[in-house]
Amino acid sequence: MDDPLLDEAASVADRRPSPSSSDSDGLRLIDQIVRVFGAHADDAPEAGAAALFTWGVLEVKQQIASGSFGEVFAAWDATLRRTVALKLRSPEVGALRWMDEARNVARVRHPHVLTVYGADVLEGRAGIWTELIAGRTLEQELQSNGPFSSDETLRIGRDIASALAAVHAAGLVHGDVKTDNIMLEDGDAPRRAVLVDFGTADEMVVDGGVPAYLVGTPLTMAPEVLEGQAAAGSADVYGLGVTMYRLLT
Repeated sequence: MDDPLLDEAASVADRRPSPSSSDSDGLRLIDQIVRVFGAHADDAPEAGAAALFTWGVLEVKQQIASGSFGEVFAAWDATLRRTVALKLRSPEVGALRWMDEARNVARVRHPHVLTVYGADVLEGRAGIWTELIAGRTLEQELQSNGPFSSDETLRIGRDIASALAAVHAAGLVHGDVKTDNIMLEDGDAPRRAVLVDFGTADEMVVDGGVPAYLVGTPLTMAPEVLEGQAAAGSADVYGLGVTMYRLLT
C-alpha cells in the first residue's frame, strides 16, 4: 500500500519533480550499495558528530566503502532527521539522465526492497541516498552460522518473492538474486530480509527481445539467460530458488 507520508518525504529529499524516463540505468546507480550494510547499529555515526563534508542537505559523517564505482558514506539528512547511506559516483557523462532514472526506481515501495530517498547531481558528482540497514548479507550469515532452518528459509523466500513481485510490477527485473544481494537486518526474530544491489537490474524485455548484454552471477542465472535470452521475471524466481537451496544446504 502506498504511504503518502513516505512519498512526501521522498519529494522533499529529491527537491524537484521526476520526469518520465527509463528505469534500467538508474538501478545501476545502486550497484554494490549492499556493501554499505555491513555496519552494525552501534557503529552508525551520531547526528551531532563532526561532518567530513557536506553534500547538498546531507552532512557526510563516515566513509563506509570505496571502489571504481565511487564512494559510499554514512550521512545525516538534516531535513528528514535520519541517518542514510549516500553513494557518490565518480564524475562521468550522463549523470543527469541516471539521476532521473534513479528517481523512477525510487517509486518501488515495498518493505523488503531497499528504500531510495533521493538522488541529485551536485558539484559534478552524481549521488543517491538510501536507507542505511544495520545487518549482514545472507552469505555472511551462512559463513558464520551455517545452513538456515527450513522455517527461516521459507520465511525469507516468501518475503523476497513478495519484493520481486513489486519490482516486476514496476516493469523491472533484478537480474542477480543471490545470497550476497539479500540483507538480514539486525534485531530480534523474525529479522527483516531486504533485497538490495540493483546494479544488474534492467527493464523487462518483450517476448523475442535480445538483451544488450549478459550480466549477473552464472551460478544463479536461469538456463535461458545463460543461453543468451533476455531475463524475465521468471529468471529472478529461478535465482530465488537457487538462493533458498543454498540457505538450506
